[in-house]
Amino acid sequence: MIGGAFGLIVSSFVDDLLMPLFSLLTGRIDLTQWFIALNGHTYASLQAAEEAGAPVLRLGKFLNAVLQFLLIALALFVLIRYMIKLRARAETLAQKTAALITVQRKTPDQPDRASRDRADSNEVQESLLQDNGAQGDDAQEDLPQDGTQKKLLHKHRKSFHDSLCPYCFEPVHPLATRCPHCTSALKSSDT
Repeated sequence: MIGGAFGLIVSSFVDDLLMPLFSLLTGRIDLTQWFIALNGHTYASLQAAEEAGAPVLRLGKFLNAVLQFLLIALALFVLIRYMIKLRARAETLAQKTAALITVQRKTPDQPDRASRDRADSNEVQESLLQDNGAQGDDAQEDLPQDGTQKKLLHKHRKSFHDSLCPYCFEPVHPLATRCPHCTSALKSSDT
């Protein structure tokens, strides 16, 4: 439906605007009246040749149709080219956004989250060992082994959300085995 309306607009543009300008440039010749009578006679106008029943080649109408076709093709070419540029811009923007998210999640000057978590855990363990007065190899034996050691370690952590899910990049608890957001199975080295 829109294509038909567009065709009417182009037809009107060619017939009512371009052809009169073109005839003005060519010395006021009406291009729609260009014709060749195939029976060899000369006629004053296209209407007179058609009334006489002479076979005619309507060159002006053909030129008019060619111009309409070229204008529609040009409009479609410009539209499709613009759509391709928009799609390329959207893909570039998506790639830049993904790269930016990756850079924000892990910058080169910071260690990865797993090694930072291990370092934090080791620091807290050492401070707990010093608080309990334990020294040397007996230090591990002085800490409770029933799970309260993990509670103590995480009580002293800076943040429970230092770890990110490698699949959806949402914060997860460092001891989680599944991401609560995307339900992906997590390995201890993932978070």
